[in-house]
Amino acid sequence: MVTMMALRAHARGGPEQLIYEQAPVPVAGPGEALVAVHAAAITFAELT
Repeated sequence: MVTMMALRAHARGGPEQLIYEQAPVPVAGPGEALVAVHAAAITFAELT
């Protein structure tokens, strides 16, 4: 399995919920498209 590093939140809460960990590299299936994200944001409301 090919992996990448990802910043993920497994539960709601503050910034302490964000975990930098290995995750599987996504693969597009039939009829799907894989989009490369160069920047993203998480608002305080999304964490609480």
